[in-house]
Amino acid sequence: MVVKWGTLDDDAEFHTPIPVELVSGYLSTLRASGLVGSIQGRNLKYNTIKRVSGVISVVHFDAKLNSTPCFDPDVVDALAGFNEDDDTNEAVEFDVADALPKFWVALLGLKGWRELKKMQFWAMFLVSLACVCRASCVTTFCPTVEDMQQPVETEGWDPDGYPKYIILCWRSWKCRKEDNGKKYEMRLWRNYVSPKLYPASIAAEAGAAACCV
Repeated sequence: MVVKWGTLDDDAEFHTPIPVELVSGYLSTLRASGLVGSIQGRNLKYNTIKRVSGVISVVHFDAKLNSTPCFDPDVVDALAGFNEDDDTNEAVEFDVADALPKFWVALLGLKGWRELKKMQFWAMFLVSLACVCRASCVTTFCPTVEDMQQPVETEGWDPDGYPKYIILCWRSWKCRKEDNGKKYEMRLWRNYVSPKLYPASIAAEAGAAACCV
């Protein structure tokens, strides 16, 4: 099957749904060869193909058509087969509330690690979870202590003297180093349930301890 790509004019219209056979064949082509335009890639997984089918459906709905070929039983069954083959639902659920206290106890019990090192790694771990970071975001491109900011306004502080949030600034992440170190800021909010699971306070304490070494 040959798939041709092009750009529709702004005033382009179509008044009938794309044939189911064409859509089914296209999705199968993506699955078999990973063909996208003229780029030959690896076989595409279910999640990617599912998004493509979603775009096709949106186009039909925007065109005020009452149906989309992606709801056809053959297409639905094919997508379900891709999903099953890829085991996309295989991952075990990560219960943060249950797991983090156990991680904290395990970290405290590590022998041969200084307290500062334990605090550093705990801060990196909590920040990576809170910000959904890549590993490089808290290692190679880790925000510096100098770029860490606290609330300026009075409302940003709690009565116990702790900030409601801190601001981390990434300067070298995703080519920002080549953009004159443009900052990418992200707020970490306070966890009122357990201070040990509060990335903002832990990160601030780790930064302060590092400065004193």
